[in-house]
Formats: sequence, C-alpha cells, structure tokens
Amino acid sequence: MRIAVNAVICDIEMPRLDGYGFLAKVKANPAFEHLPVMMLTSRTSAKHRQLALSLGAIAYFSKPYNEQTLLSNLAQHVYGNSSIPASVTH
Repeated sequence: MRIAVNAVICDIEMPRLDGYGFLAKVKANPAFEHLPVMMLTSRTSAKHRQLALSLGAIAYFSKPYNEQTLLSNLAQHVYGNSSIPASVTH
C-alpha cells in the first residue's frame, strides 16, 4: 500500500535521527526534495531556526505555537492558499 504525503511536520528532537538529519535526507532525495517540511519544536533560539530554514524547512514553529497559524501556513504550501479545508480541521 502506498500513501501520498503532501507535507511533513517534524520535531528537531527525535531518537536516532534528529529533525535536522531527517530534513537533510528528505531534501537530498530527488523524489522528496520538493516535499514541504515544517519544523515544530521546543527549541526557540535563532540559530536553530536558521539551521532548519537553511536545510530547506518551509517554516519553523516553537512550542507553544498557534494552531491556526501553523494550519494556515501548511494549507498555503499544500493547497496554494491559506484556507484550511474542513477535512483538515475536523
């Protein structure tokens, strides 16, 4: 069974492979290089944000985050506008 992936929301702190490593692997793979990846993390410093964005993240959200802002940003990259389909919010 194959599942289509339209975007990824990833934390930086993960076991075995951190979010930066995951992001680098995704962007290095031609099959996934255009896949939108957003980072959602407890790390708040500018250096972490800059690193994630330089590796190809489309957005960086620090916890606590605004759910509406995250979903609007995700919709912009997946659907081409900031309107969130009802199927995503329910």
